[in-house]
Amino acid sequence: MSVRRPWIAFVVIVLLALAGLLATGATGRSFRTFALGAPNAAQIALVQPGLTVCEGAVTSSAAAGAVEIWAASDEGLSEVITSVRDAATGARLASGATLVNQQPSEYSAGLDDPVRAGRPLNVCLTNRGPQPLSLLGSAPVRPTVVAEESGRSLHAEFSLVLMSAGHPSEIGLLGTAFARAALWRPSWVGSWTFWLLVAGLLATIPLGAFAIGAAFSEDEDAPESLKPGDPESSAANTSRQ
Repeated sequence: MSVRRPWIAFVVIVLLALAGLLATGATGRSFRTFALGAPNAAQIALVQPGLTVCEGAVTSSAAAGAVEIWAASDEGLSEVITSVRDAATGARLASGATLVNQQPSEYSAGLDDPVRAGRPLNVCLTNRGPQPLSLLGSAPVRPTVVAEESGRSLHAEFSLVLMSAGHPSEIGLLGTAFARAALWRPSWVGSWTFWLLVAGLLATIPLGAFAIGAAFSEDEDAPESLKPGDPESSAANTSRQ
């Protein structure tokens, strides 16, 4: 067997595996740009038709294109208009609509315009349906975020998530993932640490090919009498025993 064939086969297999990973990682996916962290544990408000509940101020870490809430309609369908407003001026920045049925669940409203990152926002929900809307959330989890109905504090927070505008690939989100992972590590660990680990992992490909090629090269250069499976050397070893 040629010495080059084993390591060539190894490299081909690894490259095919990497190609599969890249194809999977290139798939666009939306991601959370903000999550309040208030669980949908209980009804925190029964929003009557025509009334509005607002919550803020919250800040998105990237451009936001959708708002997710947890709610249920008393009966039938309720249309909920979601508007995102500037927390300082109250100016409307974007809005979207969704239909909520009687099943308590997560509902998403796509925004008609992306909302840029780093801007303090208020998220307002207006019940445009003919029946009350049950809004789900919990006791306050962030003292800086206030939920109000007609200017009256609810002393609770409704479950709230902001989703990204567009669908960046999973590979494109590696930097964000590494930066977030670094927050839960010692202070000297940064996102660069994870990039270094990725580089070390990729470096094992040529090292593995070299090791396989070297092993087969030594086997080819070994004397015939030392090669495993040689009939004469096996007979000689048997006679010595």
